[in-house]
Amino acid sequence: MKLKLITFLLITLAFTSIANAKIQWGTKIMGDLHANTIKGFLYEISHNVNTPAHVILWRPNFAKAIVWLNRVHAKKKVYQLEKSKDKEEAAIITGAIEAIATVVKGRHQHFTTNEEINAALHRWTSMGKQVVVSYSEKTTKDANNNKINVKVNWVFKLKIKKTKNLIERW
Repeated sequence: MKLKLITFLLITLAFTSIANAKIQWGTKIMGDLHANTIKGFLYEISHNVNTPAHVILWRPNFAKAIVWLNRVHAKKKVYQLEKSKDKEEAAIITGAIEAIATVVKGRHQHFTTNEEINAALHRWTSMGKQVVVSYSEKTTKDANNNKINVKVNWVFKLKIKKTKNLIERW
C-alpha cells in the first residue's frame, strides 16, 4: 500500500498532463494538486521562521507569486514558466518546484525516508488548499517633492477551519 501511495505521488508530482492545466514547466503540465503543493510549500518555508527577512521580504514576494500562480492557472492559455514575462513570480514558482522535486527524489537532507517525503507532500498539499493570499500595490506621487511612493498590501495566511469543539489551524 505504501509503495502504491509513493508511486502515485511521484507520478502526480512529476507533472503529468492534466486537461485543465494552464502552467507548463519544461515539458510538464501543472494541475491543481501541483499548485496546491507549491502554495503549501511556500507557506511553510515563509512562516516557519519569523526573522525580519522572512516577514518583510519573503512573505509579500511569495504572496505576490501565489496571486500570479492562481491568476495564470485559472486562464485558458498555457503559460511556460521559463518564458514568462513576470520573471520574479515565475522564478519563485520555479524555485519551489525545484525544491519540491528535490524532496520527491529523496535528495533533501531533512526528508530522507519515504514516510517523511509522503508526510511533507501531504502536509504541503493540504496546507496549499487552505492558503488565503492577496497582493496589491498602489503608487502615489508626493505633491511636495514629486517622490513616488509605493504602498504594498498583502495577505498570506491559512483559512481557519471551525470544528465542533475547537478551532484548528492546518
